[in-house]
Amino acid sequence: MAGKKKKDLPVFVKEESGSVDDDMKELGVELSKTLPTYDVPIELVTKNDFNPNEMDDDTFNRLVKEIEETGMVSAIQVVPSPGGKFTIIGGEHRWQALQTLGWQKIPCNILTDERFMDVDLQELLTVRLNVIHGKLNPDKFIKLYEKKVEKYGEDQLQALFGFTSSDAWKKITQGVEKAVKESGIGGDGLLAALKDKTKKVKSVDGLGKILNNLFRQYGSDLKHSFMIFTYGGKQHLYVMLSPLALQGLEVLMAKCRDESRDMNDLIVPMLERLAGEDKSKGDVEG
Repeated sequence: MAGKKKKDLPVFVKEESGSVDDDMKELGVELSKTLPTYDVPIELVTKNDFNPNEMDDDTFNRLVKEIEETGMVSAIQVVPSPGGKFTIIGGEHRWQALQTLGWQKIPCNILTDERFMDVDLQELLTVRLNVIHGKLNPDKFIKLYEKKVEKYGEDQLQALFGFTSSDAWKKITQGVEKAVKESGIGGDGLLAALKDKTKKVKSVDGLGKILNNLFRQYGSDLKHSFMIFTYGGKQHLYVMLSPLALQGLEVLMAKCRDESRDMNDLIVPMLERLAGEDKSKGDVEG
């Protein structure tokens, strides 16, 4: 018996008329009147001479490959200029990428409102479109990274995410480098070595190995015998224990194994009691 046919998703725009499909109208979807998109012959589009945004070769090549694989998912912004031309306000590198790929036309949002004819606004808008954007959340990113790396592998995932040498991983490791600096461990020489090593790893496992080695080598230099790093969406606590403290911890670990208990069940009440004693002491002294 044939399975039930899945209902086709609604078509957004009817090709023959350029109007919104009835299913979309029911949802309140309309063709934009404020920012329509046009396919403009690419030779009619020119760059401006005041765009300060630059892109290195690695990033530009990644952009070309991305458009080649997925197409243009957003239009560039242009304003009309003399001679039937259009000047780019936002999207110069995508325009260059399409030229590299041999595209004949480019999707454009043509800004025709009178205020966009002001050159000062054009210059300011060019900068704004380059610098006003969101930033990568390290914890959310690393969770997504760990989820995908098992499927694709590290090297392939770098390309799929669109990483370049100066991109996302640097942002992920900045928090770790900051924690090392604040801990005072190893001094400036160690921090420089850490930065060099983090450039060569692209996974949480790799980062974890670096931190473990770091702690084994320099843990005795810690100001308060501990460090806390945040990566992979979690806080990681490194503690340099004295022989006596380590012996006590081993007793607790054996107790957990023998009684099938969680270490937190034993440690948290002790920490809460200690914190309560310190608070009471502070209240009395106050």
